[in-house]
Amino acid sequence: MNNLENTELMFQLRDLAEEPAPPPAFDAATSIARGRARLRARQGAAIGAVAAATALTVGFTALLPRAGNAVPTVPPASVAATPVPSPTANAIDGTPLLTDELKVGWLPDWVDREHGLSFSAGSFGSNLVAEEPNPNMRRLQVTLRAPGPEPVLGTHPDEAKVPAAPINGQTAYWVEHPTDPRYDRSSRVLRWQTADGRWAQINTTHVSSAAIPDEDLIRIAESVTGGSRDVPMPLWLSGLPAAVRPDSASVVRSTGPAPWSAQIVLAVEGGTVTVTASPASDPRDFPPTQRCRSEAGLQVCVTTAPAVLPRLDRFGGLPGLLDLVHVTGADESTWTTSNLR
Repeated sequence: MNNLENTELMFQLRDLAEEPAPPPAFDAATSIARGRARLRARQGAAIGAVAAATALTVGFTALLPRAGNAVPTVPPASVAATPVPSPTANAIDGTPLLTDELKVGWLPDWVDREHGLSFSAGSFGSNLVAEEPNPNMRRLQVTLRAPGPEPVLGTHPDEAKVPAAPINGQTAYWVEHPTDPRYDRSSRVLRWQTADGRWAQINTTHVSSAAIPDEDLIRIAESVTGGSRDVPMPLWLSGLPAAVRPDSASVVRSTGPAPWSAQIVLAVEGGTVTVTASPASDPRDFPPTQRCRSEAGLQVCVTTAPAVLPRLDRFGGLPGLLDLVHVTGADESTWTTSNLR
């Protein structure tokens, strides 16, 4: 992912928490365009307005307890999550699907540590999204990429590296967009290499004059350390066919109306199916690409794209996949790290 896609991911995590069942697929070009349009809308909208459809939606975390403990109000330390394993139908019972490995030791005081921290994991790496309530709506995203080469700058033709002071002795630079001042005014990108050779990045966005100082971003980057801890979720999967593979997972907390949402993206027959669980909402009609049920105070949904629907027939379609989804309940003390059984 480039920096524009990372910014879109942050918006997508927010929207996932506010929409009952977001679209499952992620198209970079479309998502970038949507993200910019949303940013313009937020800049012009009333400051009190409070959502970007999923995709990775994997929207980017605070240290959480192991299974059986409630997700606490986040202390100063927070985390993002590791790439999700690629289990099969014969996977070991009790496999966790969301494991944090990115500890962020410092965050600004404006971050809402109870409602404004979201985290996700997938093949892209690990993500933490931190945001504040209205009116400033500042957001920052910390990304620890999966092992690999230095990422490309992005899609903007004039993006450039601007050297920054080393982060913990490692290479660091700003990614700037000299010909796109509108984007510059709303976003800042800091990228650096970690001690183990992986690349990390901080993206920021805001829709007011309350910009996030560069000094804060550097302080956040310097506080990043490694670690590993399984993150509880309110849902688990059983009996997945070998051709259905978990690809990413997230728990999203929002400063908007929906307090949280949990998501698992399944890779199926060359497409994706998105599984979501969130506090139950009012009943409504669902499109053919989505099936939902209410259980234990939650609304559980599976969603896919129209082109993927025929490929699901051999698994019983969306209803068949929905039957493989189980929930622990809305009470966070019941959430589990045993997400694949």
